Amino acid sequence: MTARPADADPLAALVRGALAELDATGAALCVAFSGGRDSSVLLDVLARLAPASRVRALHVHHGLHLDADRWAAHCEAWCAARGVACEVRRVEVTPRDGESTEMAARRARHAAFAAALGPDECLLTAHHADDQLETLLMRLCRGSGTDGLAGMRASRRLGAGRLLRPLLAVPGAMLDAYARKFDLDWLEDPANVDPVHDRSWLRTEVLPRLLQRWPHAPAAAARSARWLAEGSTLLAALAGIDAGAPLADGALSRTRLAALPPERARNVLRHALFARGLPVPSAARLGEMLRQCTTAAPDAMPAFDWPGAALRADTSHVYLMPPLPAVPAGGPWPLHASTPHVDVLGELTLQRVTDGPALADAWVRRGLALRYAEGGERLRAEGERHTRALSRHAAALGIPPWLRVRVPLLWAGDRLVAICAGAGRVVYAAGCTAPQGWRPTWTPSAALRFAGLPDP
Repeated sequence: MTARPADADPLAALVRGALAELDATGAALCVAFSGGRDSSVLLDVLARLAPASRVRALHVHHGLHLDADRWAAHCEAWCAARGVACEVRRVEVTPRDGESTEMAARRARHAAFAAALGPDECLLTAHHADDQLETLLMRLCRGSGTDGLAGMRASRRLGAGRLLRPLLAVPGAMLDAYARKFDLDWLEDPANVDPVHDRSWLRTEVLPRLLQRWPHAPAAAARSARWLAEGSTLLAALAGIDAGAPLADGALSRTRLAALPPERARNVLRHALFARGLPVPSAARLGEMLRQCTTAAPDAMPAFDWPGAALRADTSHVYLMPPLPAVPAGGPWPLHASTPHVDVLGELTLQRVTDGPALADAWVRRGLALRYAEGGERLRAEGERHTRALSRHAAALGIPPWLRVRVPLLWAGDRLVAICAGAGRVVYAAGCTAPQGWRPTWTPSAALRFAGLPDP
């Protein structure tokens, strides 16, 4: 590679200025490196602007194309020639209900990026002004609101670090000129020009003609996106005020939502979903969710599911969450004191304690097993005179109906001996406890974080 000064091209100065504006001048930098023209230009610039110890590359291997292995090898060799470390991460692309393969690949890629970032490390992508224009046109055609039309943001949190887009104000032609001026080699992904994909069709069929008529359209779109992003920030602040609680966690009050004008209540729901990283449903679905949560009878419990998210409501609150995981099939699962039981709903352990109540040694010696509710379970709790249904115990513990079948039940043979409610709460069957013994502790999985389990 021919040596040249870091500022041998105006693009380097623009990148340096963008990093300063994004408060990333001295940060560790990781480039999302596909091997295509744009990410190759960005990585080449950064390799000359920053010390090698501060810059690395991350290539995500989706395994969707016959040349995927060759692309990964190209990226590794390209980085080695510049003294830049390159990590290749393989992901499995499995579309969820309602997802295209393209959407699933994007989700898997971003999950890999988030997992790879170190504390305060910055992941840089090479999205530029033409990409921003494409994004705004696509979202306009889909009827997006303020947040969608704000386009791609220049900075946001990602995993333990941040995602930065330092080229959003740079036209694509400037990257192309840099790549050709310095004779860079790059990969061409055929999907980028395949008109079967909406973005590719827009890029190849629409943008060339649009730019002939309005060559400054990318810059104008970037300005509009910045104004809309500012408006979105203000709407998010209003949503927090109207909700009366942090949008990123906890539940929303049905009473507060019902007291708001409809447009402000919809704003609360939208921004609560954004804050939790959940997809927003269609306007019609959002309106129906709001109607049921604010006008239905107090004892009605609305429930909605859409790709990537779910809503559940009890008599007082609305819960927004990722899709509820299915109850694991099979079982019962034997429990051992030395081995935690882990599944999609959480982790259950048996801990030896001397500050009871706890399960008596005799019950543990008989052999404990974990099951999930199948219906009809009953238990007489320690200190109570009568047997009560599992649903009654769960209600007393504040566990909402949609989680009651997802709470671990401990059995000794054919006897139910404990209900593990999470947050350190256990209901023991009468006659099963001792001052010292084994305490079951259930830690719910992240998938249940927003699902309405009571706090400790």
